[in-house]
Amino acid sequence: MTSGNRYCDPCNQRSSIKLARVWCTECQEALCKECEAYHQTFKVSRDHRLIPVVENDQNPTSLFKIKAFCERHALKRNEFYCTLHEEPMCAICVANEHKNCDGIITIEKAAENAKFSPALADLEDRMYYVVNLLQKLKQDRILNIQVLDKQKTHMLLEIKRFRENITRHLDVLEKELNTDVTEMHQKHVEDLQLQAQELDNRIHTIKEYQQSSKKIKSQATNVHLLLAIRELENLQISQEEYLETISDRLSRVDINLEFNQNAVEIPTLAKPLGFIQTKISPCYVFTTTERVKHAPLYVKGILHETRTEIKHDFIVPRSDRNAAITGGVFLSDGRIVLADNNNKRLLIYNENGTVFVEVKLNGKPWDVTEVGLNKAALTLPSDRMVQFFDIKTMRVTQETNVKGRIYGLSSYGGRTVVVCRGSGMLILDEEGQVDTALPIDVTFVEYVCVGPGRIYYTDWYRKSVHCIDMTGEEIFRLKYNKMKYPLGITLNRDGTVFVVGRDSHNVLHVSADGHQREVILGKQHDLTYPRVISSHHGSRRMFVTYSNKHVVVFTLT
Repeated sequence: MTSGNRYCDPCNQRSSIKLARVWCTECQEALCKECEAYHQTFKVSRDHRLIPVVENDQNPTSLFKIKAFCERHALKRNEFYCTLHEEPMCAICVANEHKNCDGIITIEKAAENAKFSPALADLEDRMYYVVNLLQKLKQDRILNIQVLDKQKTHMLLEIKRFRENITRHLDVLEKELNTDVTEMHQKHVEDLQLQAQELDNRIHTIKEYQQSSKKIKSQATNVHLLLAIRELENLQISQEEYLETISDRLSRVDINLEFNQNAVEIPTLAKPLGFIQTKISPCYVFTTTERVKHAPLYVKGILHETRTEIKHDFIVPRSDRNAAITGGVFLSDGRIVLADNNNKRLLIYNENGTVFVEVKLNGKPWDVTEVGLNKAALTLPSDRMVQFFDIKTMRVTQETNVKGRIYGLSSYGGRTVVVCRGSGMLILDEEGQVDTALPIDVTFVEYVCVGPGRIYYTDWYRKSVHCIDMTGEEIFRLKYNKMKYPLGITLNRDGTVFVVGRDSHNVLHVSADGHQREVILGKQHDLTYPRVISSHHGSRRMFVTYSNKHVVVFTLT
């Protein structure tokens, strides 16, 4: 939307030119003083939100080219929303293109939960992740330049020492070789600087998206917010696709010097004095984002009826002592990882529980989570340590020490959330370092799960389920008389959560807004003192552990 003088749109339709004073965010029209008065009089438009035209010019929604009118039928407003195809539409579209769709609702109904939908939180998380990754890529380019500078200095010194041991007629050859070094260095530095500048431009663009996203939440109407999310989604996907393709263009550059052996052995030197070589190796920064399924734009307020069916179950064998499974995770590849606190071990099972690998540990693990492709992390409460390890090799890649005993942990979008006694909820960055400590009372908290922009945890003493945002602000708190001693908690792929009630011997299904809940597993499923629960985000499966050693895998329909 251009800045400067704006003219009244209704008057313009009557071939009259008047300066506009306000902008109607509902009608997407500029109004003069007279039309503004009429607009506030008519019943159909008296509740519309009017803002000064200058303020509208600065409205971040204009960045995303929000369309209030149907893309197929330009004169018809988008009054409906298809939850199946996740797109707005007019009444004509409902009767034609979407006549067989069941999930047609009004756009106002779809926009009710827009500010709290996982879609916006998911976008913010992904923008944070992409900006963070781009900044690391840029820093890697800068560090590579510094390494090249050191390599250049080192090689020039070697060349000089070599020259001092031979006669003056090497001056010409030395000059030629120095020129080669300088030209090669300059070429690669210029390339790296261009790449760093390109990454910086991307960072600047996404930060503009982030700032616009924040302004939208506070300034735009729910409908405009809904439409802005859709456009912002497309812009964000383009940035992620850029990351997926950039790895082929980003390589680590080194230059090496190899002297001509004839020059060393023969006083009468042959050309060239040495050789400048470039070594190309993969960029140190991992540049491929793990594309997760995008969160749904529209969040329904009620739970669908969920049916469970036992797929298979198995028993964890004892070792030196009886098994005590205190944590576990459903890996993205379908395998199940369990933490056996009593026996200081991890157990990695295939999906049906028939084959497992036992990994002995130095300390007693409490919980384990997947943090990336072939990467996982576990907590060691007594050691006050989070260990990150490679799932394929089981080699520890990072250890993070904290000040208190730690219990449950969960990861999403490059950030890992850990329950830490005395410190609250710790948020660790991609490097495993503590980025933020949320001052949450976790005295009676043992388990946590994290999703787009949200952290969920259970408090067994208060018999409650909590949901907070990434700044620690509470979104909802749930108490339910059919849930006793809540422990394990996991996020379903539709944004709802499953919670284990140990002493109520059941599993509770909670809606994304915390307003609805239902018991989906109970005593009829022989869940005696269940503790750990984890869902598989790529399919409708989850597993629950009970009686310390039993594991049962369910399918959800």
